[in-house]
Amino acid sequence: MQWSTFIDWKLARSAMLTRSDLFPEVSKENCMNIILTPEQVEIATRCIDAFYLGLKWADKFGICGGYAGNRNFHRVFRIDDNDILGVFDNRNLALETSELRDGNPCSLHELINLYKKRQCNIKTLVVLEKENYRLASSESQGRQSKFLIDALYPALEGIRAKYSRNYDCHRWRKLVSAAVRQDDYRQLSIDSTSLECWLSGIYHNPEKTNELLLEKSPLRYFYKLKSPLNH
Repeated sequence: MQWSTFIDWKLARSAMLTRSDLFPEVSKENCMNIILTPEQVEIATRCIDAFYLGLKWADKFGICGGYAGNRNFHRVFRIDDNDILGVFDNRNLALETSELRDGNPCSLHELINLYKKRQCNIKTLVVLEKENYRLASSESQGRQSKFLIDALYPALEGIRAKYSRNYDCHRWRKLVSAAVRQDDYRQLSIDSTSLECWLSGIYHNPEKTNELLLEKSPLRYFYKLKSPLNH
């Protein structure tokens, strides 16, 4: 693997909104991040690619994320260069931004240049810093349930829909509607594996859900061998 000649990682993380030192006294306000082992990096590479495809399939099949169920993935894009592998969303960037007339940034350097021109407000859904073995998301540690409902669960549902050949959003909408109606979050624990239970927690008790996720971050879906993204 060849690294770029020089990367100012503090600047790069500012551009990606993934700095973890902005709130030294309140750690949960900092971004989700973890340092991986070399073996986990290999898994993360596969999982990030699967996550990106899942979001694209979700978008194609009308599977939306977000608390209100209206977050699409039209403007999600991927960067894979010598420095990073990441999935980003430029939904907060004005479409008329001159720097995007020819498309999204294709490299970390292009993303940094966009940031330097103060035209950058691109959300990092997940990114792997290849040189540093660092996995991060711009979502804060204290609001990890938002990452689940905004992106991770829709991506997993997009993958399920693709491989089951059930190309519609009805199952996902039923799951979310049931979670909104049913107050099952009291059954939620750190060891819960039920999607319905976690969805109920997100809607009925996000504070408890976020506290649990401080112990068991959703980033594990990107480096665990048995992750549903690792296939």
